[in-house]
Amino acid sequence: MKSTKGIYLFFALLALLYWNPVSFYLIYSGTVIYSFKLIHSLFWVVFILIIFVLYLFTSNKTGKRAANIFFSFSITAIVFSFVVLVNALVGFFAPVRSFPGFLFEPGSKMRYQTVEFNSLAAINNLGLRDHTIDSIKNGKYRVLCVGDSWTFGWGVNLENSWPKKLEQYLKQQGIQNAEVINAGRPGMYTRTYKENLEKMIPVLKPDLVLLGVLQLDDLAQYYEETHRVENKEKIPFWKKMTYAAKIFLQYSVRNILVHTPKEQKEINIRETWKGSAWAITDNFSESQQRRYDKINDSVKALFKTADISPSVLYYYINYSDRVTVFNNPGNAATKFALAEMDKDIAGIKALCSANNSALVFLNLPTHIFTGHKQPAMPDDSLDGWFQKNNKVDSLYRNIAFSNHVRYFELTNEFRTTADSIDYFFRYDRHPNEKGYEKIAGLTGRYLMDNNIIPKK
Repeated sequence: MKSTKGIYLFFALLALLYWNPVSFYLIYSGTVIYSFKLIHSLFWVVFILIIFVLYLFTSNKTGKRAANIFFSFSITAIVFSFVVLVNALVGFFAPVRSFPGFLFEPGSKMRYQTVEFNSLAAINNLGLRDHTIDSIKNGKYRVLCVGDSWTFGWGVNLENSWPKKLEQYLKQQGIQNAEVINAGRPGMYTRTYKENLEKMIPVLKPDLVLLGVLQLDDLAQYYEETHRVENKEKIPFWKKMTYAAKIFLQYSVRNILVHTPKEQKEINIRETWKGSAWAITDNFSESQQRRYDKINDSVKALFKTADISPSVLYYYINYSDRVTVFNNPGNAATKFALAEMDKDIAGIKALCSANNSALVFLNLPTHIFTGHKQPAMPDDSLDGWFQKNNKVDSLYRNIAFSNHVRYFELTNEFRTTADSIDYFFRYDRHPNEKGYEKIAGLTGRYLMDNNIIPKK
């Protein structure tokens, strides 16, 4: 019995080498894991539990069954500790040479497919939707385009996104050393532009940064995302715990996973959309249901079959007055978002100046303020009024000018009557190939006419 007890104590002490607050600090400090209070608590709980059980063992206050259960937990803890050790050794002797990715997982592929388009987004070695990029410029004039889905090239293949069309335009104008990088990601706004530029600029060292700020949407999203963060305590505890555990496990074996050969599969976003669309429509409040009932039946069917992004429905149902609110300079929400956006632009300007990168604020147009008829939602009937009462452009213009940032506005060039549906997808509302090409051509001409890009 004494020998068995000794074995139990040995394994308990072995488990303690990893499962203690000091080891947690030494291994995970300086990483995102260290910010998870749940993981902090886990290490303390396990540490205290082992100490308590050791006390029971030495005091002969545990039965054989309890001892066996504890022994099983100790073995599990030791095995996990061993995996973490192997992961550390792999990272030390075979450091990861592949870049972790700026915006996406390098090598991943996403398929976007609706009744209006079918496009593939392939992610490169740096985690951007672009071709393979060498961080060293090698004499190229590098333009970094940062933005949301408008810059990403939603709905079209890479070569038809406006950053790649801009590269084609510049080369046609004789600037053969131009390299235009697509650093767009759906859902980003000025705060996340700034956060990601802080990582990208020191590595990519662009000569010029084109900041694609979406008309009104970036302003509205700032307020909406901040509101979500402020209400994060409403997230169920089990979801927080599941997320923390997932990140903890991924980080603990990250080096092993990177060195394990795996085949990148193409992800069809439409499958995700289907679940999101049903989740939205199955949990309506009474007011949301009333708004949903106003939608044309054919459009409803397109949502159910994931032929329109559920985000279009989400904003219509949950933020019915977002255009009215954020086109109003006097609204409290608008004032808040403007003040925060102004801080971001100032920060981006300082970052670019410190790295000798020129900066241009591009105000990218939407159908709402340009007169393009995209009748997917009942509220679209108000677009004509917003076209004539556009306040958001002057708000963007003032932010750029107050920070001494070059500003280019495309609204007037996109206003049209004869080809009122030529530049945007009807239901999805993003620019189509012709729309992206127009953005690229207008931007290229602006850069050339104002000598922002040196003519060679």
